[in-house]
Amino acid sequence: MKKIFCNFVFAIAAIFLFSLNVAADDATVVINGDVQNYDVPPQIVGGRLMVPMRGIFEALGAAIDWSAQDQIVTALTENALVMLQIGEPTAFVNGELKPLDQPATIVGGRTLVPLRFVAEALGADVDWDAATRTATITSRAFFAELPDIDFEAWALGASAIFAANNGFDPYLLGMTREKETVANILKNSWNIDSRAGLIATISETTDGGHNSNFAGEYQELSELSDSEFEFFLTILDESDEKFIAEMIHELGDKWGEKQLKAWDWFRMIHLAGWGYALDFVTQNESFELMLPAIERLRATFSSWDEANQNYLDGYAWWSRTDRALADTEYARLVKVFDELKTRADDKNLFDPNVWG
Repeated sequence: MKKIFCNFVFAIAAIFLFSLNVAADDATVVINGDVQNYDVPPQIVGGRLMVPMRGIFEALGAAIDWSAQDQIVTALTENALVMLQIGEPTAFVNGELKPLDQPATIVGGRTLVPLRFVAEALGADVDWDAATRTATITSRAFFAELPDIDFEAWALGASAIFAANNGFDPYLLGMTREKETVANILKNSWNIDSRAGLIATISETTDGGHNSNFAGEYQELSELSDSEFEFFLTILDESDEKFIAEMIHELGDKWGEKQLKAWDWFRMIHLAGWGYALDFVTQNESFELMLPAIERLRATFSSWDEANQNYLDGYAWWSRTDRALADTEYARLVKVFDELKTRADDKNLFDPNVWG
């Protein structure tokens, strides 16, 4: 009996110790939009995500010094000095002693440091998505000097349909100054409730949003010959799946390589504007977040008419709406766009000069 009891105690102890230091190789770390790859996977130690010191410090632009004798790591940027010692529950940040929830440690011959602490100490924002196990870090130095682009004109033109359709001000960057309304949109529609979450979503979705799903659907259908596609439709009969397949095939043929990209890029511009309205980002930071979408729009389309029609077709695909029907939200959006183009307001919502 004593032996069985001892074995039981040892088993419980082993489970407890294992729970204190668990490999989190399914966790993802994204720094300034780039997914990080480490030779030693992130570890969850004491409930904190730990990452290799060199990878995170270098990604955030810090110079690193390692004292093997004292087991002290020092990271230096233009604005911050961070010093951590292996096993010590405190760290120095710009000369001030700060408590650590979890000290730096050595695993697999690599020094691991607490991700949130060091990132914030170096002036970065951190967002943790428990559902996807993704840590997103955005350095405030990530925002660069803006090019000579009329960002406000781009923001108004890309947001006009959504703003007018929802009773917002189409002539206002961010569409509304009602912070509670903006917060509800970001939280309920995008699951965004922080600056870091906003920046991460825009960075990840600009080239990996809904359009990537559409492209995949169209690719599967386009691999069928005409006769194979017709036979496929007969199998679907008159179901919703048949209508959707026909719409995907039609829109893919219509837009070619342009696909439905404006649908994603317009929405990224919406998000950047809302981030400014909610004070998650400054106006210049909002413009910087719009820049990738703006550059892609200008390289892909030639006018507001073309880009907005692509956006509307993207909505029809996403909402699975028959564009031939009159009493639909898609038809309403088309009507809103037509009305906006004929407005006699002094300020032109769709400035043609931005297309160059």
